[in-house]
This record gives sequence, C-alpha cells and structure tokens, in this order.
Amino acid sequence: MNCNDKLWFKIFYQWQKKSVSGFTLLELLIVMIIVGILAAISIPNFINQVGKTRESETKSYLGLIARGQQGYHWEKRTFAPQLELLGVGSVGGTQSKYHNIPDPSDVSDVRVKHQAFALDAQKDQVRNFAIGIYYDTGQYTIALCQSVDVGGTVNVGDNATDSCTNGGIKLK
Repeated sequence: MNCNDKLWFKIFYQWQKKSVSGFTLLELLIVMIIVGILAAISIPNFINQVGKTRESETKSYLGLIARGQQGYHWEKRTFAPQLELLGVGSVGGTQSKYHNIPDPSDVSDVRVKHQAFALDAQKDQVRNFAIGIYYDTGQYTIALCQSVDVGGTVNVGDNATDSCTNGGIKLK
C-alpha cells in the first residue's frame, strides 16, 4: 500500500465516521420549533375551511328551495307559505345537519324570504343565511345573504336590489 492509498483510506474513514453521527439536540429543537409555528398557522385556517364546507350544504339546500319556490309560483301565481308544499321540508320547516330552516317569514305574490339559522354556530363555525326569491313582470330574481360573523343575524331586503340587513354579505 503506497502513501497515496493511505491518504485516500484516511479521508474515506473520516468521512464515513462523520456520516453516521446523528442530529444534535439544537438541530432537533430548531426543527420542532419550525413545525410548531407551521401548525399554529395552519390549524385555524383548516378549522375555517371546515366551517365553509358545512355552510355549502346549507347554501345548496337554499338553492333547492329557491328553485322549488319558482316552480310553485309559476303554477299557483303565489309563493308557497310552507316548505312542505315544495316537497323539501315538513310542517314548520326543515333542518339540515347544521342549520334550521323554518317556513318562510315573508310570503306574498311578489316575494318570499327564507332564513337558515345555525343550530350551534360557535361549535360548527357556521354563519346564518337568508334567501329572497322575487317575481317582477315575468322574471324571477334571487338574493342570497350571509351574516358577517359566525352566528350573526342577517336577512334579505324587500326586493332583489336591496342590501342585506345587519351589514350582511350579498352572495347573489
């Protein structure tokens, strides 16, 4: 074995010896802090997304009610005073997993207003909703409002162009 081979053997031995050493306590601590910060940032966002998913069920159901009210009005020339008449509820309204939707609060020949009240707004992280279906000279329009805060109150206006009550957000 010549001198050059001994040098390469020594370098390889030193490199192999260092490669089997583990992480230091400081390196592990830094990684744990970074993971903790990322978790603290992402968990609230995840919870908000769960609430939005729960709300989409109710918005879809309100859309079903709106289409049912339009069909009922087309046949009877008035909106249905009870969800039972539309075939989407029972006497006194209906209840989804996260919202209670009572019979309409305001019914006439030209408009109907429905509201969806959260059953447990804080636990489920869901907002309240209101939908209005309006009829004017052969044309139907819909207004959908949601409360600004979880559990906040909201209602639609007396016509499709009115703003939502209590500073609610108009979705449609």
